[in-house]
Amino acid sequence: MPNIWERPVCPQVQQRVAAEAVRCAMLKHLFQIGLYVAFAANLVAAATSAQGQKLGDTMVYENRNQIDPKPLKLHDVHGLAKAEDGSPIPAMNIGIFADGTHALIALTRTDRNGEFSFSHVSAGRYRLVAEYAAFCTANVPILLDSRARGHSGQAVELHMRVGGLDVCSFGSLSRSANQNDH
Repeated sequence: MPNIWERPVCPQVQQRVAAEAVRCAMLKHLFQIGLYVAFAANLVAAATSAQGQKLGDTMVYENRNQIDPKPLKLHDVHGLAKAEDGSPIPAMNIGIFADGTHALIALTRTDRNGEFSFSHVSAGRYRLVAEYAAFCTANVPILLDSRARGHSGQAVELHMRVGGLDVCSFGSLSRSANQNDH
């Protein structure tokens, strides 16, 4: 059977197919480079914060929620950030912002296990914002009150999804019953 690429039946089609194959290979390569650069930048940031140096003192408020969920009622703010496949996300920026003014109240990063924790945050309504390159930013309304009946000791789970899809990252209360180890 003759090879269709060697036949001079339609050279324009052959050129278009070859050009499209080159374009797809280039896009795939650029995407891989972008992921490697983003990953390397986050590793450097994690190493810097792990060495006890000052974290970046700012984070920009972002809200991509189409509909805001009800606030998670918490006694303290701690939890786990994970990708869609369940793997933990290290060195992710997590900020607590005032609900009305969007002023940055506190800032931390997840550890190598994807865990985070805040201390000394006053009672009130806040936004827990999590950002990491290649993922859609999560914006979770929280109500922090150590006296209120709520989810004592329960952790926040940040479910990070790749940006650019119709759905975005979100937060929920941990399903596990015993989260008092934070």
